[in-house]
Amino acid sequence: MPSDTSASSFDIDRKLPERRFSPFLQPSSVVGDLLSQESEQIAETNMVIHSVFLLNEVQPRAAVYPLPTNSNVIPDAIGESWQALANSGLSETSYLFLLKLARKDQGWRGFGSLPLSGHSLSQFLNFWQIFRAHALEPEFALMPNGNLQAEWYMDDTHFTELEFKANGSLLFGVFDGASEFEGAASLDELKPLLMARNYRYLSWRIKDRSRQL
Repeated sequence: MPSDTSASSFDIDRKLPERRFSPFLQPSSVVGDLLSQESEQIAETNMVIHSVFLLNEVQPRAAVYPLPTNSNVIPDAIGESWQALANSGLSETSYLFLLKLARKDQGWRGFGSLPLSGHSLSQFLNFWQIFRAHALEPEFALMPNGNLQAEWYMDDTHFTELEFKANGSLLFGVFDGASEFEGAASLDELKPLLMARNYRYLSWRIKDRSRQL
């Protein structure tokens, strides 16, 4: 994500209130105004998605976050998963990067490349609801076919890649230095591998690697 916030009037060095801004808890006009800005400007406001999991002391039951009425400023893939994103517990960094991926138009990587599939994003969010208590947040990449790919990377011989297909299946590659597992499977079929060794394959930390578009 861009690190230059010199043009921002928002004092990011100032100690913030304990409960930071959540787009899902604001009037729809406020959300629309924010999402219509460039993603760099959004980042400068320190916008954070708070999930029900993080706000359970205030909202013990899952809240419903209606899509803003001026939803034309929200990419289709994001709008289709608005409620699931609100409850995902993903960090500000992850959400903003997904937003940037969702803004890519058809042809973003040459002829035939597709925008982010809402079904693919939805499949990832279903996966994340199951594994988020045991996994680190992954890096994300948009594949030319419109699928979302999540990656947990430690080094060139220790990493996990999961590509979420719109039909619910996953393309996977798990490399732990000594063994390699690759193929296509349903999430149920893949669970035993991902849960192995105390969820190790979803816990590798990224070193010297930054998100790039």
